[in-house]
Amino acid sequence: MRKRLFIILILLSSFIFTSYDPPEQYVLIQNTTESAIYVYYTSFDSLPKEPALKLFVKEKGMDKPIQSPEYRINAHSNGLVPLYSLKVESEKSKDKKLKLYFITEKNIKEKKWDEIYKNQLYEKKIIIESEELKKDKIIAIYK
Repeated sequence: MRKRLFIILILLSSFIFTSYDPPEQYVLIQNTTESAIYVYYTSFDSLPKEPALKLFVKEKGMDKPIQSPEYRINAHSNGLVPLYSLKVESEKSKDKKLKLYFITEKNIKEKKWDEIYKNQLYEKKIIIESEELKKDKIIAIYK
């Protein structure tokens, strides 16, 4: 019995303490600013109305750290977006280009998505060409 318990504990500890392996193909987004940003990726030439990005709010009283959604990148931090989902999205585009829209957290907090969509309230737009989507890693920097 002790031998089985020991083996189970070893297996569990190896599972718990393994490091996170990022996807093999991805876009690395570096946020060098003082606040969090939200990244919307799409094949459209402007921000679409749906689906809307939602403000990430940590519930009060939560002691454990929780991970924000992949479209939110903290200040002075990096985020990964799997390239597979971007390639699928770019295939919907007539020009086979992918667009990344960077929206400040302040705008997400203060405005409704309809207003952000209607007035195209993004800070920066990056277009990724179809040739770039063939690479394993793409780096997009938000300054």
